[in-house]
Amino acid sequence: MSLYTNIQLENFFKKSEKFFNSRYPVVNDMEGLPTLMKESDTRKLSLTLSQTRFMLQKAISKALQEEMYFGLTEAEELSKYYLKIKYQEYKDFILSL
Repeated sequence: MSLYTNIQLENFFKKSEKFFNSRYPVVNDMEGLPTLMKESDTRKLSLTLSQTRFMLQKAISKALQEEMYFGLTEAEELSKYYLKIKYQEYKDFILSL
């Protein structure tokens, strides 16, 4: 069950885009495709694999809980939405090649 509507989620990300882009930027791989997301300075995880997206979701959810004081379910929903947006951007980039 969703706590937020799509409009509420979109508005949240417009306001907090700087936080997500600075903490979890998308970077290009060796072929120049935007497939990697930096979780930390030393760790990059792939957006193309569902297992690593799940790991990213957990890391983002934890950061939202610890730094922005969201509840567990809210943080999980917001992190899923953020990764859904980034994965969709990746798919759109691939389809535009």
